[in-house]
Amino acid sequence: MFNGAKINFFVLAGLTPLFAQVIKVKVTQEETSAGISPFWYVLLIILAVALFAVIFEVIKKRKTEKKNNSNYRKARKLETQNSSSIDADSEIEWFKQLTKAKKVKKSRKQRTKYSARFVQTNTFQINKTRSVKADIPESIGVEVDSVLPIFEIKEIETARPLIPLPISDDEMLLNAIEQVDEEFESDEEIRSLSLRVLVAFKTQNSVEAISQIALYDLSTKLRSEAISILSGFDHEMVFETLLLACADPTREIRAAAAAGIFRLSVERKDAWLRIIETNDIGRIRQSARALISSDLLKSSIERLTHQDKNYAAEALAMVSLLIKAGETDQIFEILKNYPDEKLKKAILHVIEISDEPETVEKLISMDEQNEFNKEISDAVKKIQKVHNRTFQMAVN
Repeated sequence: MFNGAKINFFVLAGLTPLFAQVIKVKVTQEETSAGISPFWYVLLIILAVALFAVIFEVIKKRKTEKKNNSNYRKARKLETQNSSSIDADSEIEWFKQLTKAKKVKKSRKQRTKYSARFVQTNTFQINKTRSVKADIPESIGVEVDSVLPIFEIKEIETARPLIPLPISDDEMLLNAIEQVDEEFESDEEIRSLSLRVLVAFKTQNSVEAISQIALYDLSTKLRSEAISILSGFDHEMVFETLLLACADPTREIRAAAAAGIFRLSVERKDAWLRIIETNDIGRIRQSARALISSDLLKSSIERLTHQDKNYAAEALAMVSLLIKAGETDQIFEILKNYPDEKLKKAILHVIEISDEPETVEKLISMDEQNEFNKEISDAVKKIQKVHNRTFQMAVN
């Protein structure tokens, strides 16, 4: 380990006797009257230089080894990460193949198990189909082969109770809330620092303060940061703010807000319904317009015909929000021109169970102007009969 230091030491040690002999000759020629001989001073200096050289070499060697060890650890860490990634990919692929094999095996067993009973259960299957058809609203008139989960929903549900975030009176939090307010703090840098403090507090008052920045701060950078923070909180209390941010004048923020909504793991159906249940028409209309501005409607309305009832229920709640707000232009455009008849009938079903007089009257008016094809027109007439009957019952 100390090869360099040893070489220097031995060289100096080998030269020491030579210097000693030279100085000794001089001392014998000139006797000193008193005091220590200069020979010892020279010897001490030589030894000190040798010791310094050894220490220098040792320190240098340790620094080099430390650096090499650090580089080695980094290389090993990178190699391990790459190896883990490859292993994870192979494990996932193996799991997919195993799952696929199990599904095939299971389906074969099921076919063998139930094929023997098919003749016996044929009558039951026909009766079951008829009973499902009987449960479909008469106003829609959907054929048996187009039965969808959306038609099993007979009314607009109520949202499940919301578990709110706690409220904190932490002094640091309260100071940060005050400093992010643009009316009290005009310095963007200070507001940015305060926003970073709010990230540490997942509380109701921190969400409200961050929401104010996301929607109203003049700085595009701060609005973008606030949207990112709210998406990371992953709580239903941030849903409405993200939805309203979808109408932001900046395209990047609109896109980030829309992506944030889909990243939330909350039940979005309840989030839509909760906005409706506020009965605040201004708030509902603002949310509906943000929904239309963000193109969320275009990307989600086809879920009305989804075979998963949860997806269908979420789309139903979203369309119900538009109907409640009176923002129905895109809905009626689909009824007029969209090629998918199942989607049209699903929308008519939502209009029927929402039972908003203004929307139903508009639907009837468009039908009277022959804006729908015959199949949709027949369904609208049945909705009209049900609506008139309900209205008469309410009057009586």
